[in-house]
Amino acid sequence: MDRRKFIKTSSLVAATPIVIGGMNISVNASPLLDNLAKKANAEDKILVLIQLVGGNDGLNTLIPIDQYSNLYKARPNIIIDETKVLKLRDNLGLHPVMTGMKSLWDEGKLAVVQNVSYPYQNFSHFRSTDIWTSASDSNKYVNSGWIGRYLNNLHPEFPENYPNSEYTDPLSITIGSIVSQTCQGPVFTMGMSLNSSSNFIDLNSNPETDLPAGDVGEEVKYLRTVLLQTEEYLDVIQSAASKGNINESLWTNLTDQLSNQLKIVAQLLAGGIKTKIFVCSLGGFDTHSAQIQDTQDTTLGFHANLLANLSNATYAFQKQIEEIGLQDKVVGMTFSEFGRRIISNDSNGTDHGSAAPMFLFGSNLNPGIYGSNPTIDSKVDASVNLEMEYDFRDVYSSVLKDWFEVSNSQLNDVMFKEFEILPIFKTTSSVNNNIANEKLYPNPAYNKTIISFNLQKPSGVSISIYDINGQFVANVFKSYLSNSNHQIEIDLSRIITGTYLVSLELDGKLQKTLQLKVNK
Repeated sequence: MDRRKFIKTSSLVAATPIVIGGMNISVNASPLLDNLAKKANAEDKILVLIQLVGGNDGLNTLIPIDQYSNLYKARPNIIIDETKVLKLRDNLGLHPVMTGMKSLWDEGKLAVVQNVSYPYQNFSHFRSTDIWTSASDSNKYVNSGWIGRYLNNLHPEFPENYPNSEYTDPLSITIGSIVSQTCQGPVFTMGMSLNSSSNFIDLNSNPETDLPAGDVGEEVKYLRTVLLQTEEYLDVIQSAASKGNINESLWTNLTDQLSNQLKIVAQLLAGGIKTKIFVCSLGGFDTHSAQIQDTQDTTLGFHANLLANLSNATYAFQKQIEEIGLQDKVVGMTFSEFGRRIISNDSNGTDHGSAAPMFLFGSNLNPGIYGSNPTIDSKVDASVNLEMEYDFRDVYSSVLKDWFEVSNSQLNDVMFKEFEILPIFKTTSSVNNNIANEKLYPNPAYNKTIISFNLQKPSGVSISIYDINGQFVANVFKSYLSNSNHQIEIDLSRIITGTYLVSLELDGKLQKTLQLKVNK
């Protein structure tokens, strides 16, 4: 029997868990990060994935205020009071319980990608989760994860040589009971976790003694080796946990599932662990009924509690990371298997839908809203879904390309084909062949500046100004332009002294962000 096939088909998928802060820790080795650690510009980058399990209702999370009247017609029993929405822009805002994320927005540390889905949406939790974790087309059945494929290509001998002198720490850690399937390789799971060690306690002994005869003995020997290696990882985790000093006041009254998980991540990072990817999760988003507590106050209820937990936990984590001094090295990202329907149901809930927003947080982002507000028709029935604007694999590709600096050839191997790279990160490789030679002059400017650029094909162009923290200031231009060189004068007479971001959108999608200094 091939030992990789044996591992894949056996019930043992992980090794002995430990407990920090009352929560199970499962260790997953991620060879993806082995390679990344060798890259000078990416070796210290950390990604925290937060899976919102169940399918989050994006329309009650990120409310399109300019569509409010039609949205009210579609979901009058659960819609959020317009006057209570936390505005990110005049036409868009967060659920009122999401004060933590609103603070991240105000500080220029939040990016939101609207209307994320994939073509031919599948509404099964299991199947859609498979699609999101594998990054496959909805009509393709792929057993490997989007990270796992990269892991296997880089380290075909894993896990036999891990840990080693170069990589002494676990390379990814899933916190809690759910191990991310993104680390599933083509042959077996690129990681280790075990719900209970008692069934395998006898395996954790000398690999050379007391072995059954034949092929089974070889596989048991192999399993013992894996378990012994995992114990070395656990020693590193326990050491980091014991040394990790965090600010407990940031976590006061935060006792929910996600806060506990992110607190552990912060503690391990404070203790000096070199792990590059952490996977957390928050369940309960399958809100078919009782999504809100009271139709008289729709800001209360089960969904609101989940959003408050998400918002408060991410804000506390970001503040903790800043105190540790890792703010330039850590980025967080949320994802969920789908959104919910536009129309609410008679049970004060929402059924499985398509597109929903994704959130990214951190200090190394280009903050802002990526994508346009969804269009809500005046008459909506249960069959109508939000239209997709971005494929979720656009976001994945952007993270791999611009955060971890993955090469184009490696990126194509992982994602199967090419996807759009969004300019989410401060250093972006995003290139749109439809626009070129963008510049602002004069810069610094007084009462006016000119933005010039060349369009390769006719496009809808929108130009807006934001402050340095990503707060909307003004829309200064919106028109359909021909394929030629353009110079557009921007009136700055009402803009006070400061540093601003000038965003350039083509057909509703952000393409370029230019920095402008205004001196009065």
